[in-house]
Amino acid sequence: MISVQSGPASALVADESAVYSVGDADGDGVIDVRDAYPNDSTRAVVARFPTSAYHVLGFEDLYPTVGDADYNDAVVVFAFEQVTNTAGEVKDIGAVFHLIARGSAFDHLLGLHLPGWDGLDDRPPWLPEETGPGAFLDDEGNPWMIVVPYDWCFPLEQVPVWAAYLDFDDWVAAGGTSHNHWYHEVNPDAPWLLGNYAQTYLKSHDWQVDLPEP
Repeated sequence: MISVQSGPASALVADESAVYSVGDADGDGVIDVRDAYPNDSTRAVVARFPTSAYHVLGFEDLYPTVGDADYNDAVVVFAFEQVTNTAGEVKDIGAVFHLIARGSAFDHLLGLHLPGWDGLDDRPPWLPEETGPGAFLDDEGNPWMIVVPYDWCFPLEQVPVWAAYLDFDDWVAAGGTSHNHWYHEVNPDAPWLLGNYAQTYLKSHDWQVDLPEP
């Protein structure tokens, strides 16, 4: 809270002064107007990823291979919010997910694996070790999951992503160091290979993990 104290019009005269007081109700060093949790000294900042709208996850469900590589076996839009204290330590993580497409015949669970935490208890033991930058790539460098912006159109069933997006193979070959906007380079000769934009499927029935109330 910021309060301003002054006299009437005479307060504008040079020899008069205004007195400002800035509130910090929880005493954490962050003034109340900039504190997402002004009454909680253990929380101060909320950061959202992405900063607006959502990102899109496209999955292939035959991991550790890419199968038909259409990346529509599960298509999920998501956003995360992270709460930190004044020291930058993470206190809470919130998330919202929307399942917008399912091209798979299998049933799946969506699990979050955070650094420093054990993985899922029912993870099949025959899957490859999930460490290092190549843990989720096949032998040719294709990922089994992709993260793309909200304005992405996912391929239709059994349409390989490289047939719909001509720069995808170059992106894979470069190990992600170039052609990083491959998802905007639609095959001009075959636009019918794609479904609608991800946001056209977004409905209100989402699943989310809420942050604590301020």
